[in-house]
Parts: sequence; structure tokens; C-alpha cells
Amino acid sequence: MSDGPVKSLGMPRHLRDLKERASNLAYSIDQVSEAHVCAVKKDFKNAPLSEVRSILGGGEQRSLSLEDRTKLFDALSQSHRGSVVAVTLIDCAKEVLANGMQGDSACEEALQNALRAHSQNRFHQIEEHHYREGSSSELNIRERLTDAEEGCSYDKLASQLMTDIPSQRDLRLPKRTGIDEGPLL
Repeated sequence: MSDGPVKSLGMPRHLRDLKERASNLAYSIDQVSEAHVCAVKKDFKNAPLSEVRSILGGGEQRSLSLEDRTKLFDALSQSHRGSVVAVTLIDCAKEVLANGMQGDSACEEALQNALRAHSQNRFHQIEEHHYREGSSSELNIRERLTDAEEGCSYDKLASQLMTDIPSQRDLRLPKRTGIDEGPLL
């Protein structure tokens, strides 16, 4: 997907880190996967997860009809219009609700779907930036990102995000300073 003659905005630092690792063969797939998990956590740290969880199911919301919940999701979507992550999560929650799911299991399912969808969108963005910069065409960055995604467990990540908000330490890639932590030979 191209934005035509208008150049895209720069990528945030956490995505540049992921792109750097994916586009450099010195980084293993595990290291690319590690950057992917950090990037996803950073993107979802301000997602309206508690509101989605509330609408999908617990306590007083249990008696609401499908229409009422859909209206609540529409209102929540309007209040988070500028956030792609929030809108993706809300859309996935609406889909899960339409499939008849409720409660924490529905919220976790919606979050997993949102994580997958958002990751795919980010991969497209990273790939486009990679080729726009004129980087080597020998490297298939999409393949490396897909391989790294296989090392990421979205269900585990979703349950982590549902239980606690990631700390600042969780949102940064660990520094590798030891002599044995360099690229594999």
C-alpha cells in the first residue's frame, strides 16, 4: 500500500528497532521476535482494554443486549478515533461479540485478533519503509518478519496484557553488552 507522491511520516523508535533487526541478517529470528513483542506491547499500552473488557462482559454489563453493547462500542470507538490500535481492538471486540462470545474469554479472543491484525499492518509499514529507503532487494524482510511472528505467542501476550499493564522496562529492548551476546558466528 503506497501513499502516492506524499512521503510517509517517520516510524516511531520501537518500529525502527524492529525494522533494523529484521533487515540485518546479523540478528537472529529470536532477536527479531523479541523486538516484535516489545513493539506490540508498546503499541497496545494505551489501548482501551479495560473498557472493552467491561462492555464484553463483567458485572452489570451482563444484562445488556447485543444492540446496547454495539452502541457502547461505537461510542468508545468515537472517543478513540485517532488511535489505530484502539479502533482495531474495538472492531475485533465487535466481531467477537457478534459471534456470541462474552466475558473475559471474549476479551482475550478480541485482543489476540487485534494483536494479529495490528502486527500485519505494522509489517506492511515496515516493509514499505525498507524498500522506499532503497535497501537491498536480496533480503526478504517480509519473510523475516513472518518468521519472527511465529516465535510470538499472541495468546500468551494477550493474557499478559489482560493481567497487567506493561512497565517501562517491558517496553524497551534489553541492552546486549556482554562479549557472548554478539551476533552468532
